[in-house]
Amino acid sequence: MQVETLIEKSCTSIGEGPHWDERTQQLLYVDINEGCFHRWTAATGVDEVYKFDKYCTLVVPCRKGGYLVSVGQSICHFDWDTKKLTTLGTVDEGKDTRINDGKCDPSGRLWFAKVEKHMGSLFSLETDGTIRKHKEGVSISNGLAWTEDNRTIMENFKTHGFPDGMTIDTEGKLWVAGFFSSSVMRYDPETGKELSRVPIPAAHCTSCCFGGKNFDELFITCSAFGVTDEEKEKTPLAGSVFRATGLGARGKPAP
Repeated sequence: MQVETLIEKSCTSIGEGPHWDERTQQLLYVDINEGCFHRWTAATGVDEVYKFDKYCTLVVPCRKGGYLVSVGQSICHFDWDTKKLTTLGTVDEGKDTRINDGKCDPSGRLWFAKVEKHMGSLFSLETDGTIRKHKEGVSISNGLAWTEDNRTIMENFKTHGFPDGMTIDTEGKLWVAGFFSSSVMRYDPETGKELSRVPIPAAHCTSCCFGGKNFDELFITCSAFGVTDEEKEKTPLAGSVFRATGLGARGKPAP
């Protein structure tokens, strides 16, 4: 196993929401508090950035071009080439909340949630453009993923007694990146047994996704937000994006 610093200190707040776009061989991710959408291209090693005027917490490529992004309390379509931003729907307009993590299910429906302590909600943007509310009373819905049969959604492990963070289901095992940890753990969901751990040279891991041509590279985002001076001394690479290879496991394309 090898861990390398892929993009050094690219995020000054919370690096999050990694998504591997297999069509373009690009890693998409966000810097939440800065409102930045990052797009790293494997062929060139270039990390492009576009900054919105509000929080940006999720990015998912669209089949017909452009991206679904969250900007504050709205889900929008963003055209990178023209920089045109089109609002598709807004939740809790006028309230001091924001959208958090979001992923598409295999049918192309975007699931996302708002952040509000014990008063958040889980929504979906349907393929016909309507927004549905599915669940209330959540704090931070995070790390959405689907089981192999696409019938079960996994989200916010904090609710179920596991570390709060991103999950990836690969070959029947789960990868978890806890926000206050400096490692990514692989474990068996049936027995709870830890199978392996990837140490990361940063204080706060936030999320991870598989990518690369064979989906055997694990991309890991980290936060620079809330990192103490003592932690910065020990792990000065806070806010960087890391890549782990040689894991003996691979993921699958995200919808």
